[in-house]
Amino acid sequence: MDKNLRPFTRENPNGTVIHAPPFPGFNYSSAFYCTDFIAYTPKPTTISTIPPGPGTCPDGWYNGLVRPDKCYLLSSGLDVVNSWNGAQTMCQQYGGTLLSVDSAFEDDEIRRVFALDESICDRIFIGYHRNPNGTWVWENGDLSKYSHWQLGYPTGHNCALMQLDGKYSGLWTDEDCSRIECYMCQIVL
Repeated sequence: MDKNLRPFTRENPNGTVIHAPPFPGFNYSSAFYCTDFIAYTPKPTTISTIPPGPGTCPDGWYNGLVRPDKCYLLSSGLDVVNSWNGAQTMCQQYGGTLLSVDSAFEDDEIRRVFALDESICDRIFIGYHRNPNGTWVWENGDLSKYSHWQLGYPTGHNCALMQLDGKYSGLWTDEDCSRIECYMCQIVL
């Protein structure tokens, strides 16, 4: 190998960069150098326009990617904390409901996006609750059977919370509905 080759750095902007994701046994102390270069000019591309979704989210609401027909708002933009019933009332005042989650993909998007939010919320009430005959249902009537309970839950309380950060991020627990917690509203466009 030619020892005169140097990696890309601020001091050597003409150096070479190779990006490879780490894998088991990856040796970070090894350096990668290119020994040959192939000129490549990509063909011009046109950017296709994707038609807009069925509507636009109100200012301050996050437009879903997994569910582009949904808009989400973390309670840090509303009254920060409330009971489950109070949270549902607040969401209704905004024309929505407490969050319902249809899939692991939507669950993951919510967790990733809102865990980065600079709020005091590390867990939120969602619209999943135990009805009087003991069945867990979505408050807005969503028929999704998706759930993402943390191991050992539900424990006998009636309202579900989603963890937004930490070891149990994305997992659900059940709590007393009168607890004061952050919450998330959704609007379906």
